[in-house]
Amino acid sequence: MEIRKSTEADVSRMMEIFAHARQFMAEHGNPSQWGPRNWPPESLIRQDIAEGNSYVCIDEGRIVGTFFFIFGKNVEPTYATITGGTWLDDSPYGVIHRIACDGTKKGVGKCCICWALQQCPHLRVDTHEDNKVVQNLLKKLGFVHCGTIYLEEDHAPRLAFELTLSDNDAMLDTKKMDEYSAQAKASWCNTEAYREYERKSEGRSDEENRLLSGQMMDIFAEFGRIRGSDPASDAAQALVKKLQGFISEHYYTCTKDILRGLGQMYAGGGDMTANIDRFGGVGTAAFAAEAIRFYCI
Repeated sequence: MEIRKSTEADVSRMMEIFAHARQFMAEHGNPSQWGPRNWPPESLIRQDIAEGNSYVCIDEGRIVGTFFFIFGKNVEPTYATITGGTWLDDSPYGVIHRIACDGTKKGVGKCCICWALQQCPHLRVDTHEDNKVVQNLLKKLGFVHCGTIYLEEDHAPRLAFELTLSDNDAMLDTKKMDEYSAQAKASWCNTEAYREYERKSEGRSDEENRLLSGQMMDIFAEFGRIRGSDPASDAAQALVKKLQGFISEHYYTCTKDILRGLGQMYAGGGDMTANIDRFGGVGTAAFAAEAIRFYCI
């Protein structure tokens, strides 16, 4: 999937997607967010396009999703006042509104949000209290519920969420690293590879671990930049070799058997897949896993 700015030629298709979204909301316990006002109006969508803040998500040449995105200092007036909590970060932020998809492709919402994170690592989003689908997606991606804001047009309450990524993201914080270490230990604590890992990591500071994790994520970012290519290509295979060498140097001897298992874990869903995709873009974890599969044949 790819993201591009919307154009006037896209309006008809975008309005079809919004109509589908209203129906989906009504069928899934959320009839009040867009339905009563037939939201969003076409005039607003045309205004978004004219101002350069409207985007569409393309899959195989077809528009499957759309959203509004803008970033800057205090760009959303309704976020100036929040009740029942507080924002996490006062730095400039990005805002996503009017996100919708046509239901034909899984992962459109995640794709749009991850793209926005690549543009601005500090995002704020609001949604209706009945919109459990969006709430669950935001929480899965690491957003924190900060409180309640009220819309200007009808003063309706909305749940406010925020996510701020540091330079080394969620996978790199010590809590996440401890979780991954615990998972690894539970899976292969009696192997020589794990004993080697413990020997090499003994005495490392949190900062050293963050630095190494950041360097590994840089490799995944390289995977992300070529994720539209053939995973069996020379470039992709060179990156797999680079990843294998990095793991062997800093963690444990990464045999092809171990590397094959890591590839399956990278694309297996959950936090690890999400974190890799945040650095390289949606689909990076799956692409890296496929490249690893070819490498290990």
